[in-house]
Amino acid sequence: MAEHPTHPEMLADLHESQQALLTFLDQVDDTTLYRRFIAEEWTLAENLVHVAEARQFFTGEVRKVLATPGASIGRGLDHPARLQNIAEHGHAARPFISQQLTNSYEQVVHLLEQMSQDDLQKMGTHIKYGPQTLAVFIQHFIIEHDQAHVKQVKTLLAQHRGGACTSEQQNS
Repeated sequence: MAEHPTHPEMLADLHESQQALLTFLDQVDDTTLYRRFIAEEWTLAENLVHVAEARQFFTGEVRKVLATPGASIGRGLDHPARLQNIAEHGHAARPFISQQLTNSYEQVVHLLEQMSQDDLQKMGTHIKYGPQTLAVFIQHFIIEHDQAHVKQVKTLLAQHRGGACTSEQQNS
């Protein structure tokens, strides 16, 4: 992957992740969707609602930098909205999860399509990593974040299909 991905590359990667996430949602049964396979890990449903919320949050952060270059951006793992979203929507119905993924995907695509190459070079100041271009920020916190959750879900499903041990068996 290019160090500085282009708009088409970002959109293609985002589309690929979106399709994978929606396929997971469509193909699993409700027991699999809401089951916690590993203690201290999110369920498939929790992963999916998290991805949708993260896209919305980070799209807002990009807009903040577009309006005010140099603005402070990002959040920690303990950010209240991040955790509250999981608590409130981690057991949501399948149509709600699908709609959240679709809406957040469309929001990111719309933003990227409106941005110029110059916009992608605008700088924000990440709360942990310091100054970075919007291209780097979007690539890491939206595109790669989606891809990481696709891999996580694939791993969860593979463990489930392969008869992975329960959390009690793992801890003994």
